[in-house]
Parts: sequence; C-alpha cells; structure tokens
Amino acid sequence: MKVIGVVLFVAVLAACQPNSKQLDLISHWHVHYPDSMFGTWDILDTSQIIIDKHRFWGYYHTIGYWHMNSEVANSDTIRVAYNSHSYSDFTYKYQNDTLFLSDKSYAIKIDTNQCNLPEEFFGDLHVAIELPSSGETKELTEEENRRSLFLHMYIGKPKPYVKKIPKDTFLIEVVRGDFFIDYTGIQEFVEVEKAMLPSAERDSITVAFSVHKQAPAHMVDSIEQIINWDYPPLKIIYACLPGEKQYVKESVFTSLKNEFAKPADQCTAIVVFDVTEAGQVRWALKENANENLIYYSLEEAESTERLRSLWQKAKTNKQKPGIAFSFAHKATFQDYITAQTTIKRALKEISL
Repeated sequence: MKVIGVVLFVAVLAACQPNSKQLDLISHWHVHYPDSMFGTWDILDTSQIIIDKHRFWGYYHTIGYWHMNSEVANSDTIRVAYNSHSYSDFTYKYQNDTLFLSDKSYAIKIDTNQCNLPEEFFGDLHVAIELPSSGETKELTEEENRRSLFLHMYIGKPKPYVKKIPKDTFLIEVVRGDFFIDYTGIQEFVEVEKAMLPSAERDSITVAFSVHKQAPAHMVDSIEQIINWDYPPLKIIYACLPGEKQYVKESVFTSLKNEFAKPADQCTAIVVFDVTEAGQVRWALKENANENLIYYSLEEAESTERLRSLWQKAKTNKQKPGIAFSFAHKATFQDYITAQTTIKRALKEISL
C-alpha cells in the first residue's frame, strides 16, 4: 500500500509544475487508505517527499522523478514516468484542502500544530498504542535505526474499525501474514523473520515492542519468556517516552532481562522481582523450586547489601543469575516499566 502511495504521491506532485493547475501542495498531509490504514506525507518541494515522517520506528524518504505529457497537463490525469521507458497515468481531484486519489485513498492538508503525534507514530496499525514513560530511556540514532535488525511486535486494543473482536481485548499485532497472533504463533513469527536474514545475522535481531501502557504486565512478560527461552541471544527493547515528555521520536527502554542470564529457568539462582499495581518493587532470591521466598524492599539498606552480595557471588562463580517477575493482578505495562526503571537505578547504585 505504501508503494502505491509513493507512486500516487509523485503523480500528485506533478500538478505543481508551471503548466499545471499550480496547486500549493507543499504541506503536511494525513493520508487515509482504503483499508482504514493511516499515514502521512510531507511535501518539501516539487520533487521531494517524506512518507510517515513521525513514524516511531523510522520513515520513508523518497525523491520523485517524472515527466509530464503536455496533452494531459491541465486535466485530472497525471502521467508519471519511472524512467525513460515506463510510466503510469493517475487521476485525482482536489477540493477543500483534500486530494482524492484514483485508488480511493484521500489526503487532507493539516496544520502541523494540530497533529495528533501518537496517531502518526502508529497510524498504520490495527491496534491503538499509547506509550509508557520512563526516566531511563535512550534515543535511537538514525545510524542505529538503519543498521539494526528489528523484529517488531505491537500490543494494544483493536481500533474501532476492527470487527468481531471485543474492544477491551489486548492483541498482539505483527506486520507479516495475519494481522494478529496469539502466544502459540510467536515462535513461528520469529522463525519466519529469521529465515529472511543471512545465517550470520539471525542471532543479532532486536525484538522491538510497542505496547499500550495499560496492557497487562503479565501479558508482555509471558511473550518475553517465550522469546528468552527459545531465542536467548535476542535482545528486547520497548518503545518508551522519556520522563514527562509527551513525544520524542525513537526513544526506547532496554529490557532489564538483557542484563541477566537467559533463559531464567535454566539458572541455578533466579532473582524474582514482585511488582505491585503502583509499580513498587520487592525482590527475593530463588535457588530451588520448592523454597518459600523471602522478599526484601529495594528501598531498605539491608536489601541493597544482600543484592550486592548476591551479584558479587555470581561474578565470582562466573555465572549470572536469571531474572523473573511476578505481578499484582491489575499491574499494567506502565507499572512494569516503572518497576524496571526502579530496579535499574538500584543496580547502578551498587555497581552491578
């Protein structure tokens, strides 16, 4: 669909040439596709366009090339040349700051000050996403985005146009094959994605989660456990807003699980973190399956010394402990991120 959008957009740009209708198309546009998908166009001049400029995980930068047939220059048909040998004709209508395109898509000219950036971040998804926030994020650079091998998974409630699915259900959306998968489809999804890469790169994938902040914490944790068990080398990051800022492009939170041994169930010792509905944290050490766990608050000095001693012992034995989480019944993904932020800061203080 985006490829069609690019072609159509270049076609529309041709209307800006001197012999055409002189439409002022240099602007920011919200594009609505026939399948209810959403995207954006930013026309920089009469030959350059950025597609999905504010998309959280990167955008498409396109330079258009065309040749107009003078016979159709003043009509609603635009001839677009891809090179000296191939071209296509498209029709469009322009009315009230709206472009009606021949594939039944339409684009509305928008004042950028009135944009809903969360919608633009994830507008092409079938689930709604509102990102959580944390004070322990980093912003991906363009180079990191370009060189990294990302496998994207999205968790949110279905948008209004998605039929036959309860609106209060949180779904896992992926970009290939079926729109939605369940827990049983995660392994197949990862295998399909890995198979598309050279063998030397298959363990270099970063699983990038974009999760609604109100999604159940245990849901995300369960998906991570599947990935960590079947694919220990893969790293996990979350799309996340930094602190109290509302919108920052490509700011991510690195999963705490990347810093512990994986899979946790194969470790001789596991640090268990218990997360309340308010994101508060306590921890316990689990060394055998049947022991009764004794929990300590991260805010207590005695607890900090116990955690330091545990980690020093692990370093001496050259074996990191595993990590596991338990959650209060209504703990959300925001609670999960808040808890991980608290834990990361505690680990930094004791130089783990």
